[in-house]
Amino acid sequence: MNTTRFLHKYIVVAIITVSGLCCPQISNAALPDVNVIKVYYNQELGQINKLVSGNNFIGYGTRVNIMNNGAGIWDPNRKESVTEVIDLAIATGTSIVRFPGGCGTHLYNWKNAIGPGRTEYQYGIDEFMTTANEIGAEVVMTVSYYTGNENDAADLVEYLNTPNDGSNPNGGTDWAATRASNGHPAPYNVKYFEVGNETWGSHADYIPPITNPTPGQYATRYLLYYDAMKAVDANSNIGVVSYAPGWKGWRETVATTAGNKVDFGIYHTYPSPKVSEAELLAMDPNEIYRITLGSPVLKDEAYIQELLRLSRVNAGRDVPLAVTEYNGGFARPKDPAYRHCLGTALLNAEMLRIFMKPKHQILMGNYWQFSNSYWGMVRTTEDLFAYVDHNYPDPIEYTNRPNYYPYEMYNDHFGDVLIDVEVDTSFYEIKDLNLIEYSGGVADLEGLIANYIEDTNIYYLTVNASKSQDGSKVYLMVINKNMYDNITATIALRDFVPAEQAEAWVLNGPSVDATNEDDPNNVKVVYKSFKINGNSFEFTFEPHSLTAMEITYNGPVDLGRAWAPSPDDGATDVDRDVGLSWEPGDWAASHDVYFGTNPDVTNNPNEVTVEPNYPVGTLDLGQSYYWQVDEVNDSDTNSPWPGYPWNFTTIDYLVVDDFEAYANSADLRNTWTNQGGATLYLETGAVDPNKVHSDSQSMNMDYGNTSNPYRSAAWRAPNDPNWTRDGVKALYLWFVGNATNDSTQMYVELEDANANTAEIVYTDTNGIPDANAIQLEDWTVWRIELQDFVDANNVDLANVAKLTISLGDGVTPGGSGDVWFDDIRLYVSRCLVALDADFNGDCLIDLKDFAGLAQSWRQPLNWAELAVLAEYWLVPQLWP
Repeated sequence: MNTTRFLHKYIVVAIITVSGLCCPQISNAALPDVNVIKVYYNQELGQINKLVSGNNFIGYGTRVNIMNNGAGIWDPNRKESVTEVIDLAIATGTSIVRFPGGCGTHLYNWKNAIGPGRTEYQYGIDEFMTTANEIGAEVVMTVSYYTGNENDAADLVEYLNTPNDGSNPNGGTDWAATRASNGHPAPYNVKYFEVGNETWGSHADYIPPITNPTPGQYATRYLLYYDAMKAVDANSNIGVVSYAPGWKGWRETVATTAGNKVDFGIYHTYPSPKVSEAELLAMDPNEIYRITLGSPVLKDEAYIQELLRLSRVNAGRDVPLAVTEYNGGFARPKDPAYRHCLGTALLNAEMLRIFMKPKHQILMGNYWQFSNSYWGMVRTTEDLFAYVDHNYPDPIEYTNRPNYYPYEMYNDHFGDVLIDVEVDTSFYEIKDLNLIEYSGGVADLEGLIANYIEDTNIYYLTVNASKSQDGSKVYLMVINKNMYDNITATIALRDFVPAEQAEAWVLNGPSVDATNEDDPNNVKVVYKSFKINGNSFEFTFEPHSLTAMEITYNGPVDLGRAWAPSPDDGATDVDRDVGLSWEPGDWAASHDVYFGTNPDVTNNPNEVTVEPNYPVGTLDLGQSYYWQVDEVNDSDTNSPWPGYPWNFTTIDYLVVDDFEAYANSADLRNTWTNQGGATLYLETGAVDPNKVHSDSQSMNMDYGNTSNPYRSAAWRAPNDPNWTRDGVKALYLWFVGNATNDSTQMYVELEDANANTAEIVYTDTNGIPDANAIQLEDWTVWRIELQDFVDANNVDLANVAKLTISLGDGVTPGGSGDVWFDDIRLYVSRCLVALDADFNGDCLIDLKDFAGLAQSWRQPLNWAELAVLAEYWLVPQLWP
């Protein structure tokens, strides 16, 4: 069973193409009405391999800050580790560390990195082992393919792993005795060794120059290393460089030549758009990360499965893979600091989810790389090299970059046992594989995807689920890959009863390319608590975010009962054309459904259905409904299984326009017509999400009233002209402006089919026209009682022909600016707070209520009502 099964009732496609500067363009996609995450407590997928939370420490090269300071983790003057860096590594759950790291290994002679009196490589072999032991991490050591030979590699194994007993298995220098004389008599017992790093790569700029081997040359020499190192320590695990980007012949030749003399394969990956530097710089960051976050589920999962297949064919067994380097592939000189931004942190969280899938058999995962230098997930706050001359042991301040947080979150808020989860959400697609793979490997990748990837959709929500070893906690790790929209999902919990109180930690920032380079709190983790009612609940996942959730186990559940209701129990603003559905109990043959408006749910009408769904037709606006499903199986003596009482409330409004149906500004203008000084644009929220009230789009009116007719307007014909149905009483529209807007009066006008028109002016709470409202930078709702249009000019609300929004009075010259409109709705009644003196139910205390009260004076005078009205309105407004 897969770790995550993605279902897709709602198909939303965002096709990525290449246009203009060949920059990938991604169309906006609407979200489905329902997003569901189902968590199966009893369906265990296996123990989580903690070695996927590994890292790289570096100690190579000719730069003092790296070879002597280990990029900040070591103080060569005191010959001690730096406490702050060690603590940060522990906080991220660093489980295995690779050394000396990357391409710096090529010219690394480990024998120059041991012993006393060194002025170079002072963060050497023993110093590195000291820091690894302090962290509590295992070690994977990379031996150089280009410096030394197999005997030097075997000597390293002897230095690290052989007891100091004179055995000297490799002959020559007794390296165990040398280790003891260097202060560490006991062996280090290193388990993992790599033979070379990226030996397929281009190394022409090295001094002395390095000649790249062919796949056959590398594999043949690898076998010499394997035999020599195994002869010293048969329990050591030796890894082969089994993958080269875009080079099919490398992986096949290496696998064939190495045969069964391999303990693990080595795979490196750096997802990013495979476009030129100029194209990348021209791309919207949201597009960059839609591609980057989609790449692993296509490219990496396909290559991983192919490498496992090759090992089964050539080694005769499953050979696990070590991903000893991975990160976002943003390393070119002119790239923005994408490698340090929120989007890359989300990418690395996605990599962790993929590495944990049992079918991928990932032995370890090592983020590149931990501290300072070019890629560090943590850095000294003062400047990038402050650690070199710092006066230790004085405290030194570090900044956590966004990449730090997914590892800390997985360490603090994820469990020990992986459990199954199903996700039903919307998706986009990557059609052009040139966006995620180098040109030479596209055809190869296309074939691998066809062989291994059953579902090529990129889902907006990806979910990893686990539980603690003792089963007392359930954990979810959820990525929202949607760059613009919140996604509200129903989370249904199977096989257990959750405690009412739950917790969440959300990693996010102002944008997907946000960094902590200038402000260490720009991208951060925010804590939230929430309550769970029953076995399902709703949670809203922020755009471009990672959310960790902890849910406490509060006992088993009766598996015979229906569960995972849709709509969710307690849901509000439910579409009135909704149908009921649920997950059936384990033994149900039929379902006895109670449904109605009676809170005593079993007193509602009931009907038996065979399928786990029930149509209810069009429901009333703003009505609460109550339902229950009793599961039935006449052949089972335990039947029936009484259901949980569920409820939901329908939306209390009709939509006039929410601006979500328009593809672009031209499409908007096909429905809305601009007049006077108005120009209309569709706002997607891509530049400023605050310019959208809900969902993902709004209408921007750019107004200019400096010349005749001194008015800017936009109008449309409503889809449904009947504004009396379902008892609607009020027109609501939300607007937001800019503080720099010129003051201008705002109006709404209705016209009926008989050309009767009535215009309402926007007023403040005292009923005074307010021309400054369009300078408000927070979304504001304008409530207009529909009866006002009737009272003004007898507009026929049953036959509305035209709705117009205007800025400017058409007489006085005015200024210019921008106002955004969203969510134009007709409400039944929607007082945010019930008001004692609101006798006519329009959510306002005004003269209309006084008039209503006066009308009632034809009957005996109600002094109590008059007193309430005076308290709310008469006293402060007539006698201030």
